[in-house]
Amino acid sequence: MNDPVKASSRSDEAKNLISVVVIGYNIEKFVNECLDSVLAQDYENFEVIFVNDGSTDNTKALAEKYLSDPRFKLINKENGGCVSARKAGVKIAKGEYIMFVDGDDWINTDMLSNLAKFIGDDKPDIIKSNFYSQKRDKRFKEEGGMKDLTACENDEYFKLIMSHKIAWNLIATLYKREFILNAGFLNYPETGMGEDLMASCFFGLHNPKVKFAGSCDYYYRFNSSSATKKGGKVLLEESKTLRHMEDYVKKINLYEKYKSIVDYQWIVAFLRHMCANIPVSRKIENMHNMRPHMKNFMRNEYSRECYKNLSLRKRFIFNVYYHAPYLMYVLEPFLNPPIVVKNAIESIMRVFSGQN
Repeated sequence: MNDPVKASSRSDEAKNLISVVVIGYNIEKFVNECLDSVLAQDYENFEVIFVNDGSTDNTKALAEKYLSDPRFKLINKENGGCVSARKAGVKIAKGEYIMFVDGDDWINTDMLSNLAKFIGDDKPDIIKSNFYSQKRDKRFKEEGGMKDLTACENDEYFKLIMSHKIAWNLIATLYKREFILNAGFLNYPETGMGEDLMASCFFGLHNPKVKFAGSCDYYYRFNSSSATKKGGKVLLEESKTLRHMEDYVKKINLYEKYKSIVDYQWIVAFLRHMCANIPVSRKIENMHNMRPHMKNFMRNEYSRECYKNLSLRKRFIFNVYYHAPYLMYVLEPFLNPPIVVKNAIESIMRVFSGQN
């Protein structure tokens, strides 16, 4: 029979515990900066679970040096991608709340404290904040879209995520462990692109109570070698992810209610691929997979509004790819110059505008 005193003690300890799940694959250049920033938190009661997702470089050896810290745990697994790595961390997490960190990013020392302030007595399911995102020119810009938000509940979070009014990234967020387990996180499909959008979509369909923190303490690094931050064949995975989302909404009999906003994800992905720095042949292949899901897109309130907000140039590119994609073999060099040229032009413009 369990000792009620000991059981209560364990419960009280876990009550304020935050589990930080850090995932990494071949990040030897960044792992020390990331783990140092997490372990330096001024919040007292937390654990760090680093999931080495089958790295072939020196990541594992560097992570092992932190094992002397009793707050640190290391999981070594075969490479399976972000979703499987996060699942591995969640499975052994003991905290009442979980925060996900990408191993090539870093956080301010007061991040956990700033988010934990919002836990309170009502224990929200999600506590979300903005983050700093690094661009190709190495500058950081605050993103997230949550400055003017304080809280939401029911399906409001789902709509904010799916209308792309707030960031759908899983980073810079505290999740109540009980909530994401009840939402089926450990059974989510293990996709290679768009996994954060998918998870946020699924979370939103479970009517979470959400609080938005006004802090911004997470630094999302632009790492061109990361599979989650570059184009190529991995973009084909996004179509699979969107199908998973569509199938899930249908499975719980909410597709008719949310059809417009679910279908809207296809046009957003189409636009993202249209501007990606990948070969035209790959873009046409990706878009060919998406096009059947975009019929009558101008009748969709979300898609129509998105299209109206496009520049004339992007509207033109969109229509060519949508109606006569093979024409882009000729037009692409003029309409979408190589990223190197784009960066050079942007740098020159900054010099002349005084933005050094």
